[in-house]
Amino acid sequence: MHVILIWNRKTPCQAENERRKIIAKYDSVVDTYDYSWEKRIQGIEEFFAGNVQYKEFDCNLTEDFDSFIGRTLSSSHSIDQDSPLFDEYISDWKFYFDRFSENGMITILNKTVLYWGVVTS
Repeated sequence: MHVILIWNRKTPCQAENERRKIIAKYDSVVDTYDYSWEKRIQGIEEFFAGNVQYKEFDCNLTEDFDSFIGRTLSSSHSIDQDSPLFDEYISDWKFYFDRFSENGMITILNKTVLYWGVVTS
């Protein structure tokens, strides 16, 4: 059976490092975010029994503040709006947006990553 696995992945850079710091700051509130690609790659190689193909494409995200905050709030690592830390959480993301945006738009460096191969039972 042929299988294709596809992910969107943030590109390592200063903005991504700062994004991870914000996520880590609230990790005790929401413990669902694991960005360890090393663990994923190991699992993928095991899934395909070492016979896997790989390709990646640039797929940057350019957003205004409303789109950025909407996407951020829909992420699995976002805290709930009824959390006592919600206002601080939004403030941290606003500061992040202001720091890394230009002319009211932020570009998140992103890649679409594909792994494919044949899986046998």
